[in-house]
Amino acid sequence: MGAEQLVILGAGAAGLSAAWHARVFGIEAMLIDRQGGPGGAWRRMRPNMKCLSHRKYDLLPDGTFPRGPGDLARATEVKEWLQRFAAQNAFESSYGTSVTRVWRRGGVLRVQTSSGTIDTRRLLLATGEHGSPWVPAFASTVLVPQTHSSRLKEGEVASNERVLVVGGGNSGAEVTRLLLHAGATVLLSLGRRSVRYVPMPKGLLADIGYRASGLPLHFFPNKMGCTDRTPLVDSMFHDAIRDGRVQVVPRVVGADVKGVQLEDGHRLEVDRVVWATGFKRETDCLSAVLPVGPRGELSQRKGRVASDIGIVGIPCMRTRRSGFLRGFADDSRAVVRALL
Repeated sequence: MGAEQLVILGAGAAGLSAAWHARVFGIEAMLIDRQGGPGGAWRRMRPNMKCLSHRKYDLLPDGTFPRGPGDLARATEVKEWLQRFAAQNAFESSYGTSVTRVWRRGGVLRVQTSSGTIDTRRLLLATGEHGSPWVPAFASTVLVPQTHSSRLKEGEVASNERVLVVGGGNSGAEVTRLLLHAGATVLLSLGRRSVRYVPMPKGLLADIGYRASGLPLHFFPNKMGCTDRTPLVDSMFHDAIRDGRVQVVPRVVGADVKGVQLEDGHRLEVDRVVWATGFKRETDCLSAVLPVGPRGELSQRKGRVASDIGIVGIPCMRTRRSGFLRGFADDSRAVVRALL
């Protein structure tokens, strides 16, 4: 059996977009995903969690976007949209399959999976930013109930609970909204960043901003200041802090039997800790062929990490859209074309 022309790890929006473009370029790619079907991280998200941009800009390569009421699509709408796209295109796929190791042998890449070993001439990593929940090492010493923000379920927290949320990004804002709605008392540790609310533009300003976000970053000094820190688009978080409904506390640095330790030396007693501390990228399988950072970082240039390996779905890769639904179609086309 010959080697596959292209194997794509991950069947979320980025991986599905890449498979679509590979077909346009005359190659049938194989999608591998450890989940039971297409959709990527959207399969695991809370159904009512909202996207961070207007749904009309969140386009797959065929021009479709998640349908539904309101400007912002919900996770359940995105998941159904991705599943429809995958079903309509009938990509070759292996779902419920995990990848454990990749190495080179005889001029091809060997991909070891839970279903066997696959040889391929080109590999595209599309596992995205929401891989494995990341928490600090001292989290194991926290004795009260704790969970990562991505795994907190609606109705899990009681109204009389005192909850510490660690992290002030969009995931921290989204879980704070859920906790306040449940009637819990919320304390927030922001770490070393402050809350910066950026109102979402509308109308003509939104269209201008969308077009500008597609400009190649390499044309501009310092990549136009692009970072992986997504501005907050939900004013509720900012307002809740301003109005005192959420109490901000110093950075969490440890824990002991008496509670959570803060940077200023104080201890904080809470009923639960929610870690809104982000994720580790699922890139460890590549450690035999590429240097992998402590949180799964890979060195890349415009999505190329090696002559036969590419990556899509990470922020600031090519444009300010990179890493978001609105950028996957363009990024995957460019990276697939460069690989083939």
